[in-house]
Amino acid sequence: RIGTVFQPSASPLTNRKGWLAHALLPKGSLVIDTGAERALVRRGASLLAVGIRRLEGNFARHEPVRLLDGAGREVGRGLSLLSSEELRPLLGLSGQALRDQGDSSQVVVHRDQLVLAPGLCCSSSTTVEAGPTSPSP
Repeated sequence: RIGTVFQPSASPLTNRKGWLAHALLPKGSLVIDTGAERALVRRGASLLAVGIRRLEGNFARHEPVRLLDGAGREVGRGLSLLSSEELRPLLGLSGQALRDQGDSSQVVVHRDQLVLAPGLCCSSSTTVEAGPTSPSP
């Protein structure tokens, strides 16, 4: 028999996180710094504007984006609360400068609208090939 075996995950994705990871086509990318990556991965934090170094593409509010580290590896995916047009002027500003502009939240991708990269891959699937089978009678 030939087929694909899917091994159960120790931490399965919720329906919403699965939808974010697999069903949406990202409209752009946000390149984040190491501090932002650490906050996302280790603390489960939301992505703040101060942690974004660069953006690629054009996207509207609430459209899916990829989150990339400095080397271009995908860290996660999520829905951006800001459009690329709204986000561009905020790039490179400090947290204090953002607060001075009246942006108290600074959240670009909320953690509830975010899935991290391990959920994006299919490492839990394995292709299995069995030996020859006898023909059915």
